[in-house]
Amino acid sequence: MKSENKIHVILLSVYFPPILSVASNRMIAFAKYLDKDKFNVSVVTLYSDGSENVELPENVKVYYVKNSQFLKLATFKKHSSYLVHKLKALWNKIIISLNIPEYSSWQKGAYKKLKEIIEHDSQTIVIASFPVEEPLEVAIKIKAEFPEVKFIADLRDALSANPFVNEQIRSRYDNLEKRVLKSADIITTVSEPIIDDLKIKSTNSKIIFSEIRNGFDFKPGSIKKANNKFTITYAGTFYADRNPSHFFNALNSLIETKQIETPIVNFLGVSGGIIIPKVLKNTVNCFERVEYEQIIPKLKSSDALLLVQPGNGFKGLFSGKIFDYLGAMRPIIAAIDKNDVAAKLISDCNAGFVASFDNENEIANAILSAYKLWKNNESLKFNEELILEHHRSMQVLKLNQLILSLFHE
Repeated sequence: MKSENKIHVILLSVYFPPILSVASNRMIAFAKYLDKDKFNVSVVTLYSDGSENVELPENVKVYYVKNSQFLKLATFKKHSSYLVHKLKALWNKIIISLNIPEYSSWQKGAYKKLKEIIEHDSQTIVIASFPVEEPLEVAIKIKAEFPEVKFIADLRDALSANPFVNEQIRSRYDNLEKRVLKSADIITTVSEPIIDDLKIKSTNSKIIFSEIRNGFDFKPGSIKKANNKFTITYAGTFYADRNPSHFFNALNSLIETKQIETPIVNFLGVSGGIIIPKVLKNTVNCFERVEYEQIIPKLKSSDALLLVQPGNGFKGLFSGKIFDYLGAMRPIIAAIDKNDVAAKLISDCNAGFVASFDNENEIANAILSAYKLWKNNESLKFNEELILEHHRSMQVLKLNQLILSLFHE
């Protein structure tokens, strides 16, 4: 396809490198793996410290837009005490309760930038990324002014069905969701239950819904020699109900009853917000926010990987780290909702041992199962074919096809 005939794909997202986030990983994968023979790819995103030094994918133009908003949410990039961590969380609750639009300044700048780079009478598509409402707001406004522009709403999280927001935010999300369902040509999201919920709410018969999961973006792991000491690794953060207390209790019971030798437990990217029992102080190692590229080798060199996700009635919740765990191909100890999509995926991939989030006997059995694999120097028979389907490049292939379908109806 000649350059002048290429479709212009504009990724619109607050999250993009150098910002560290699963949402950033999703957007950089879109930019990296979209077919450059068919698409000219631009990104309009948030300026952050270090934006000038980001190594960008080839043939991708990135426009960094600053946000001059004064009142913002606190970040958790550096290690802090339990008290400071809780004070930051309280500050964030206050900002949210006051309904302060954190990225309103960025929204105005992003809208202006899109108007500059959209060429009239060209084939253009805007892919607006949620979480963060502002990219969707910009895309809705652009779609109203440029009806010929196609609009994909990429919802990494649910909107009105999101279980982690208060009623005030849920009401705002509900209003935004209604407008997205009217305006978008395609809605992509990470799991079928979220799609099913949106389909019920939609009255737009022309809208297309498609599941594009998150994934991993590295060479898959392989069978390796066990560590001298059983090593469990957790990558990510803890907040609210997502905490390791049940895991700690289950692990301690196994150690006290001498069913396992004391392991090494590494928490990567945990900067506070948890209380480690005294009996496990010498067992659990917390590392501050770790670069994504540094996390992957640590996952691959572990004997087991810990996944913690409380069930709350909401279905369709894939923790972003589950795909990195799958790619690392180390046994997963999962304390999660046994009736949700993550549990099914782990089972389908034969990738680990699933327990209910708050059932400490089940968690202990999962730990013990992984421990026995390590002790006997054995490995699971992973479903490698299914795991490889969750490489980022394979998921973005679906996005390529969706975009082309909009312009070849």
